[in-house]
Amino acid sequence: VELALAKGKKLYDKRQDMAKKDAQRRIEREMSGRY
Repeated sequence: VELALAKGKKLYDKRQDMAKKDAQRRIEREMSGRY
């Protein structure tokens, strides 16, 4: 059970990281497009 829990957390963290990177990229695109 613990192993599955750790795996699930890693997957969740990865998804969070991807979402954060995506948001950052979007912000940068908006900034560069504005000026």
